[in-house]
Order: sequence, then structure tokens, then C-alpha cells
Amino acid sequence: MPPALRRAHPPDGSDGDGAPPDGAAVAHVAHRVAFFETDGMRIVHHANYVRWFELARIEWMDRFHVPYTSYIDAGLHLATIHLEVDYRWPARFDERVDIATWLAAVAGASLRMAYCIRAGPRTLVTGATE
Repeated sequence: MPPALRRAHPPDGSDGDGAPPDGAAVAHVAHRVAFFETDGMRIVHHANYVRWFELARIEWMDRFHVPYTSYIDAGLHLATIHLEVDYRWPARFDERVDIATWLAAVAGASLRMAYCIRAGPRTLVTGATE
């Protein structure tokens, strides 16, 4: 990403390359890119990264908080009110990616989750939801 487009201060609590801060409780989801997630050039459609964020957020809740099914059973839901996605490199058909998420901040009843999607050492996408 050109330096002029990089954020001066990452909003996800990372060190700027998308890596979680030291000591963060991180959930990882391994994913193999399916053909239906791609476009005619075999590049992942941009909307699918948001779906992958959701997979990782549910995994994080299962491992480190309360399973989301417990919220549903109680008649509660966590609404996403804000989404940030920074696209750095495209994922491609049949590529294996790691989707990492961690809790970046808590404010009242709101959780800010940060995400980093990598293929090997290459950071593809970073983002956050609230």
C-alpha cells in the first residue's frame, strides 16, 4: 500500500502490519478460498472478507467470551454498527488464508473487534467492526 494511503495510527491496536498487540487473546480460523467466493479473475470478491470477519468473530466469542448462541437463546443480538476494511492484496481461488481476530476495545455494551487476514507471511486485509 502506498505510504500516503496508510493510516498514521492503526485503529485496531496493532503494530501497523495488522498483527495483534502482544498479549491479545487471538482466535484463528483457517480457510481455503472456494471458487464461488471469487470473481472471473479468480480473485476473492471484496464482500467475502466481511463474511470471513464474522466467522472469526464467532470463533473468538466461542473461545474467549460467551458463545453467540447464548446471546441468541437469551433473545439478544450484537448489531454491527461500524465496519472498516483495508484491502492490501487480493486472496485468490484455492489459496489458504488465516483469519485472525482479537478484542481491540470495549466501550459500554460495544465491542470493537480487529481482524487480520493473511496468506502465509503476506497481510491481505485488515479491519475492524463495532
